[in-house]
Amino acid sequence: MTAPRRSPEAALGQPVLSWLAEEGWDTFQEVDAGGHVADIVATCGRLLAVVELKVALSFDLLYQARRWIPWAHMVWVGVPHAKRSDGRRMAERVFADYGIGVVTVDTGACGRSLSGRADLFQRPEFNRRAKVDHVRRWLRPEHKTFAAAGS
Repeated sequence: MTAPRRSPEAALGQPVLSWLAEEGWDTFQEVDAGGHVADIVATCGRLLAVVELKVALSFDLLYQARRWIPWAHMVWVGVPHAKRSDGRRMAERVFADYGIGVVTVDTGACGRSLSGRADLFQRPEFNRRAKVDHVRRWLRPEHKTFAAAGS
């Protein structure tokens, strides 16, 4: 019997969760908040953040992350670290224009974390008018270990 395959996004989850914990956030994974599933929801006191994980900065990821802006104080995306290029800089600029932060993870060719570290690349805007109670009501203790973020 072979072990179940992890999604490429799941390989990004643990380093991002560790980074958030180091920053003082309490994390929840694969949270279904009324029809939309967030890879990671993080709380720190009254603050609430959402992190979406994908293997590339893309318009699909932008759409997915942008949906959370009304419901979270901060929204990040977690992606593999990539070589700087004009296209990558343009993608980063578009995410910044929407107020979405970027966290990068050092990964190898097989999608495994090389350093086990995630690093803040771009800060998100702070949404003081976020309706965080909508997401908070869906958080359960089992979301801490229920499923791996990004699965």
